[in-house]
Amino acid sequence: MILDDIRDELFKMQDIGYRDFNSKLIPTVKKEDMIGVRTPEIR
Repeated sequence: MILDDIRDELFKMQDIGYRDFNSKLIPTVKKEDMIGVRTPEIR
């Protein structure tokens, strides 16, 4: 399924440090629910 392919690609680009940083900026979202992909990587 295409959504699974997209999710797999996003997890390949995951940056744990960036996810941890962003989780501090958005305290209402659990860190485990974030992937942490930098915008230039997505482009």
